[in-house]
Amino acid sequence: MGKKDSSSRKRGNRIGLGFFKFLIRTMGINSAYSFLKVVTLYYLLFDREAVTNAEAYMKRRFPDSSKFNIYRHIYKLFISQGKQLVDRYVYQAKPDFFEFTEHHEDGFYDMLQKNKGFIILTSHFGNWQIGLGKLKLLKSKKLNILMKKEINDSVEKTFSYHDNTATFKVVFSDEEFGGILELTKALQNGEAVSVMGDRAYGSKTLKAEFLNETAVFPVTPYYLATTVKCPIIFLYVIKSAPRKYDVYMKKVDAADYIKSEHKKENIKLLLNEYIKELEGFIKKYPYQCFIFKDIWKF
Repeated sequence: MGKKDSSSRKRGNRIGLGFFKFLIRTMGINSAYSFLKVVTLYYLLFDREAVTNAEAYMKRRFPDSSKFNIYRHIYKLFISQGKQLVDRYVYQAKPDFFEFTEHHEDGFYDMLQKNKGFIILTSHFGNWQIGLGKLKLLKSKKLNILMKKEINDSVEKTFSYHDNTATFKVVFSDEEFGGILELTKALQNGEAVSVMGDRAYGSKTLKAEFLNETAVFPVTPYYLATTVKCPIIFLYVIKSAPRKYDVYMKKVDAADYIKSEHKKENIKLLLNEYIKELEGFIKKYPYQCFIFKDIWKF
C-alpha cells in the first residue's frame, strides 16, 4: 500500500469518531447532528484539501454561484455527509432505528432471475453502505463488494467492514487485475456484485459528459456487465428525513446496450445511462453527492 494521506487521517481520526460515538450514546443522535455544525465549520476553514475536492463538484452543480455561495454549499455538503456518517454508526448499533422504503418499477423482483448474477451499481451519493443491508433482493444472494483498501486506519477500525456476521465478501480493487477476474466468476456463479460507478481507483477509465463538462468514469462495472451480459441495478439510498431513507432501484439489462461489435461503444452507452440517472438525483439532492474528487481533471 502506498503512502497514506495525512489529511485523510486528520479528517477521520479515532478520537474524533470516538467522541461522536460517546455523544450519540449519552445524548442521542440529535445532539451529534447539532455538534456537526461546529466540526464542519472547522473543516471548511482549515481543511484545504477537503474544500478543494468538494469545490470541484459544487462549481459544476451551481455554476452561477459566487465564491461565497460556493462555500456555503460546501458547508451544507459537509453537514450532510457528517449526518450520514453518524447514521452509519447508529445503524450498526441499531439496524431498526431507521425506516427504509424501496422505490422501483412494478414487477422489479419478477424481472430478476433467481439463478442469475447481477451488478449493483452504487455511487458516492447518499448512504449506500447502510442501504445494501436492507435490500430484499440480497436475502438469498451472496454479495461481492469491490472497494479500495481503506487507507484511513481510524475510519477502518471504527466503521470496519470486516464483520464476522456479514453476508458479503470484499474484493479489493488494488489487487491483481483490479478484482475483475474474481467478480466475473462470481457473476457467472449467479452471485451479486457491488461496484462504484463514479470512482476509478486506478482502473481503466472512459471520458463522458457529466454536469456539462467532460469527466472520467471507471470502465469496470460496464465491462463486467457487457461481458457476462447480466443486469445492472442502479442503487441510490437517499436520506429523506431524520430517521428515514428512500431506496431507489432501477434495473438495466446490459444485453439491450450491446449494439456494436466494438466493446468500448457498448460500454459508453451503459455509462451514459448511469450518468443520466446520477444527474437526475444530483439535481434533486445536491447535498448528498459525496464524490470529493475532481473527476473533471485528468
